[in-house]
Amino acid sequence: LEPVSRRTGVGAGIRQALGLLKRRTLVVLISDFIDGSYERELTMLAQRHDLIVVQLLAPRERTFPALGIVPLRDVETGQLRWVNTSASDFQARVAAMATFREAELVNLCRRQRTGFLALSTEADFVPQLVNLFRHRQQLGRRG
Repeated sequence: LEPVSRRTGVGAGIRQALGLLKRRTLVVLISDFIDGSYERELTMLAQRHDLIVVQLLAPRERTFPALGIVPLRDVETGQLRWVNTSASDFQARVAAMATFREAELVNLCRRQRTGFLALSTEADFVPQLVNLFRHRQQLGRRG
């Protein structure tokens, strides 16, 4: 498979899964969820399937190195901007956006009563996954 564009498409991926999965099943959705256009599709997936959402958190998406004034290109839009990455307001905006995205996803998962797990890309994820599935087993859910 070759990507059609560099844009992330969590919603499109979920729509494809909804079209393929005919019977109720366990779905583990793994993404950084930076793309903000997936809420409707995630809700539909949670209503039709047993859903576990795993959010991958990269520390560099929460804190950006203070490099001074540098050109930054948005990979998805191609837009180039010069940004002072050392400025405290830039650093605060980066951290605030990451916190906001994480909180929005957690709240969406709570409303849909889906399993949720946030995993750091810099930590061992195996113990957290084992704990998640043990907890599900104690609650009487399969998978």
